[in-house]
Formats: sequence, structure tokens, C-alpha cells
Amino acid sequence: MIGAAVLLVPMSAAAQDTTPLDCLPGSTGPTSGDATPYGGGMCDLDTLRSDNSGVSYAKAVSADGAVVVGEAEPDGSYHAIRWDSVSGAIRGLGTLRSDNSGGSAATAVSADGAVVVGRADTDDSRRAFRWDTVSEEMRDLGSLRSDNSGGSSATAVSADGAVVVGESDTNEGSSFVPTRLAFRWAVVSEKMRDLGSLRADNVGVSSTHAPTHL
Repeated sequence: MIGAAVLLVPMSAAAQDTTPLDCLPGSTGPTSGDATPYGGGMCDLDTLRSDNSGVSYAKAVSADGAVVVGEAEPDGSYHAIRWDSVSGAIRGLGTLRSDNSGGSAATAVSADGAVVVGRADTDDSRRAFRWDTVSEEMRDLGSLRSDNSGGSSATAVSADGAVVVGESDTNEGSSFVPTRLAFRWAVVSEKMRDLGSLRADNVGVSSTHAPTHL
């Protein structure tokens, strides 16, 4: 294995947890199949390949540490992943393409681990997505262009999973040098809102990386 997503388990947070994990040499966690409480350490969360080879990356973790998200290589492009302590398994979230090909990456997760956001390939672009445990489906959040073309990427999500922020292509610019602006998408409106830029003509580039914790 070249590399894999890992979970760092602090001593104080592990006292009551009995989830079996594969922990790296030198850690104080249990080996695979050991159901005794672990005392902290760096634990291997595996990859998406059947032989557990390849690479995976952890990008974000839920407030209680029970859910980890990121990306892993199945057999080609990287796919967004979600790992949870209940199943103890890593799960690929797929892409936005009709045949589930291409790549995707999870960049953030809600406080309770129920909502995952990031970016994923579509049939003609790469878009911001929102995935949740209720629908268990990846949703395309669209773009800021009037015809909904172009690309976008989600960089963060609110604690309750109701607000997603990131950046998106706009009507300004060109296909070679697109103008990308910060956006805010909300469950209530189900629309992407342009947050603009600091220029007088509202063009240029802007991005956002953290919504409020409410």
C-alpha cells in the first residue's frame, strides 16, 4: 500500500469506544479484529481497492470523530469517500456522471457526519456536490452561470449541513479563463447564491472556505 487515510485517536476520546480499527505500527490502538477499547493512535482506514492497495486521503472529520471523509483511488480516478465508526468501513460516494466514471473528492463534512460536500465530475464539467445519509445520493449543486453550465466546487458545509459554500464559474470571463466567485447554497432555497467580489464591477475571483457554525 502506497498510502492510506488515517484516523488519529486521542487517548481521552477513546476510552469508551470499542470499534475495531487497523492501527499503524507504533500506535497504541488495536490490531484488526481486536474489540478491546483503544487508547489512541494513528489508524488505517483502508482504500477502495479490493486488495486494499492504492492511495486514500482523509480531508475532514465530524465533530465527534466518528466520520471521516476524503478521497481514495478505486481503479483509476479518485472517488470521494466516507468512513464511519459504526460500520468500520470505507465507502465510495461515486461521481456525478451518468455511468459513475470520472473522479470526485470530499472536502468537508457536517458536525454529525450526515452531510458530505465536495466536487465531482459530471458528463461535461466538474461540480460542487452535496451527499447525505438520508438520500445516500450525490446531488449536483449547479453553477452560477445563467445556463447552469461550467464548473463549481464546494469547500465547506455548516455544522447542521444546511448551508454549503464554495466557488463557481460565472457568466463573466471565457472558457479559457473563467471568472470564479464565492457562492452560498442553502437547503431552504435549493439555490446557489453569488457572493460577488470586492471589485466595483463585481468580476474577478473570490472564494469562501467556512460558513457559520449555526
